[in-house]
Amino acid sequence: MKREAFLHLTNNIAYLLLVVMSLMMPLTMVLRFSHGLYASLWLDLPIFFASTASVGFFYVATTRELGFNWWPRLKLLPFIMSLGIGMAINQAKAVVEALFDKQSGEFTRTPKTGSEGKTVKAVTKAYRGKRNWVPYVELAFGLYFTWAVLYSIDAHLWMSLPFLVLFQVGFLYVGASSLWEFRSREPKATA
Repeated sequence: MKREAFLHLTNNIAYLLLVVMSLMMPLTMVLRFSHGLYASLWLDLPIFFASTASVGFFYVATTRELGFNWWPRLKLLPFIMSLGIGMAINQAKAVVEALFDKQSGEFTRTPKTGSEGKTVKAVTKAYRGKRNWVPYVELAFGLYFTWAVLYSIDAHLWMSLPFLVLFQVGFLYVGASSLWEFRSREPKATA
């Protein structure tokens, strides 16, 4: 039981590794460019299948269990993966705070609507995070991957492009969405 709890709770350390990998990936792409396409494929293809096949199988199994037709929903898989990548910085921050026993804020439970056997009451209070530096780091990572995408196009590294775009879109989307949320919450100035 304790081993299961340990594995379950330490699973999020993968987000720290994803952030480190995100920093290294464009740099390794530049270094591998000199090795040629076929030498890189022997290393990259097994890693690609090992890392993405499990996510794909999980997504297909989940949609089937929920009773959905998984084939039309398969086209959403790249965006779901991209969204998971984009959330890595915020999740890694939470992991570091947990490792150093830092309280990151009060946990607020979602309010109950009391809808059992009654009419549903609308919940008016919004639960949103506090403004912090994380969206700016996410946008910086997104710009870093934009540079990597442009380099990949310029160097004709077409095999790297889909992966770089996954990271680019994920970081830009999550960072921009967080900033948009903060902006929409700020009080409006009246004249």
